[in-house]
Amino acid sequence: MTRTLLTLFATLLAATPGVARGPTAYDPGDFVEYWSAARVHAAGGNPYDGGQLLPWQRHVLGEPDRVEAVMLWTPPWTLPLYAPFGRLAPREAQVAWLAAQALLLVLSAAALANVYGGGRWWAGAVPFAVLLTSAEVPWLFVYGQNSGFVLAGLAGFVYFRTRGYPVAAGLVGALTAVKPHLLLPFATLLLLDARTPAGRRVLLGGVTAIAVGSLLALVPNRATFAEFAAALHAPSTPTTKSVGDWQVPLFSYRLRMAIDPAQFRWQFLPAALACLAYAAVRVRTATPWDWATRLPLVVLVSLLTAPYGAWVFDLVLLIVPVTATFFTALGTGRAVVVVAAVALHVVRYPTALKLSSLEDGWAVTPVALAGSLVVAALATRGEPRA
Repeated sequence: MTRTLLTLFATLLAATPGVARGPTAYDPGDFVEYWSAARVHAAGGNPYDGGQLLPWQRHVLGEPDRVEAVMLWTPPWTLPLYAPFGRLAPREAQVAWLAAQALLLVLSAAALANVYGGGRWWAGAVPFAVLLTSAEVPWLFVYGQNSGFVLAGLAGFVYFRTRGYPVAAGLVGALTAVKPHLLLPFATLLLLDARTPAGRRVLLGGVTAIAVGSLLALVPNRATFAEFAAALHAPSTPTTKSVGDWQVPLFSYRLRMAIDPAQFRWQFLPAALACLAYAAVRVRTATPWDWATRLPLVVLVSLLTAPYGAWVFDLVLLIVPVTATFFTALGTGRAVVVVAAVALHVVRYPTALKLSSLEDGWAVTPVALAGSLVVAALATRGEPRA
């Protein structure tokens, strides 16, 4: 495991840009928002105020005249995750951050191998091969993003849930709440699963983890939640860009542009319909909900209908359905199925890798997901697990 981690970490670091202008080892990308927010929050300030983030970001980015802050948009319960990195100098913090994301990816791959590998001796190689051949993974490191937490939440949840440790599944699964807007149908199913004893224990673990994170976030600043809510509803200013003004590569954004560009709420319509559809399926399903079988398609539908976000680096969550698909394809013993799965996975690579900015090629997300959706159909077929 240690050798695999070091190899993967070195490979992924090689994909990052060269030396940055500021005092970081690499171009800090979005890592600057987590580090500066942690600094501001530790001092009792408002981590969702661009004006308070800017002085720190100007220093790290080497841009003394910068006027627009890279805003923090994750909920307050995520602040304890960033706090340890905020205590370090920018260079050390960034290297530690990238190492943490690499570790989360490797642990997620190992968990998925255990869930979908069926105990086969070569099972561990499949998810690591997926990691190294997914273009979304290098983008995660290029942008210094935090999506590794969310992937670990999904992988850890399904690992502990299928092994009969529901409270642990909830505790680890709470990491998906780092970016809750990406997985609204998944969250809906978790709530509905509380009708069962195991589902209630999962919910207990998840609520406990989020509650602890929230309480820790309130220690330096009791107004953190109010400040987060205010930031979400505030219009764009010279120092900040509101969520509603993002140009996102999503179907939900295109739908809003077609109906009423001024109304951000239209971007939530696809996710709302997906949640209602899954709620109907879950209520009508009399047999126990098989999370291992269902999760790959749930992740795909969640990303396809996301109201905002779901940038190319967030697509590391596709490692869940792609990994499950490869194990299913290999399990069939049919060369044509394996070749089809490999081909659909390979096609996604150049599409995602060619992005030059987050706003370019809005169709990248739906195109990549559409290809994976076909593959995931293979993964969700077969007999439900006991």
